[in-house]
Amino acid sequence: MDRNTGDEVVLYGRANCVQCTATGRKLTAMGVPYTYRDVDNPEASHDAERVAARLGARQLPLVVAGDREWAGYRPDMIERLRTPEVGAASRSRAPAPTRERAMEMTG
Repeated sequence: MDRNTGDEVVLYGRANCVQCTATGRKLTAMGVPYTYRDVDNPEASHDAERVAARLGARQLPLVVAGDREWAGYRPDMIERLRTPEVGAASRSRAPAPTRERAMEMTG
């Protein structure tokens, strides 16, 4: 499932496709579960053709992740599917003041 949308992530690819393999490895490394569909299978091919037509794409892989779809190896898009770290939203982005800085503020 796509961790951000709650929808399944589908990777349409072909054996011996370097970009398809890289996409699958990146999804796995990011902890994003996905379903691989080989476009040499007629049913998968038909579905992939519909995705490619929507995107105007002429390359593999094709990735469908909820309302996100793209063609080619796109590590930037895969990163967006990463599960947020627990407690990350509650962390302050600003560094905590050091003791010296705290003393300068009060003195």
